[in-house]
Amino acid sequence: MNRDDWTAAARELYRRMLTKAQVDAPAVVGVVELHRPKQAPNRGLPVCHGCDKAHVEAPDPEWPCRTFAVLAKELLNIESVEDQLEHRIKAR
Repeated sequence: MNRDDWTAAARELYRRMLTKAQVDAPAVVGVVELHRPKQAPNRGLPVCHGCDKAHVEAPDPEWPCRTFAVLAKELLNIESVEDQLEHRIKAR
C-alpha cells in the first residue's frame, strides 16, 4: 500500500466524517476536528493530531486512533476504518 494513497484516503474519510458530524451530530464536531489525521514528522503514515502521548519521547499515536474509529462506527456505520481506507484505495 502506497503511503500517499493511504494519506489521501485518510483525508477523504476525515472530511466525510466531519461533514456528517456537522449535519447530524454537532456536539461531536470538536472531537472529530481534534482527532484529524496529520502528516507524521518523518513523512510516514498519518498520525492523530489529538491523541496524547504516554510520554514526551513516545511516538505520535497512529491514525486512525480508537476515538476516530468509535466515531466512524457511530456516525458512518463503519466497522473497520482500516478496511474502509483500503477499500477506497482499491476503488481509485
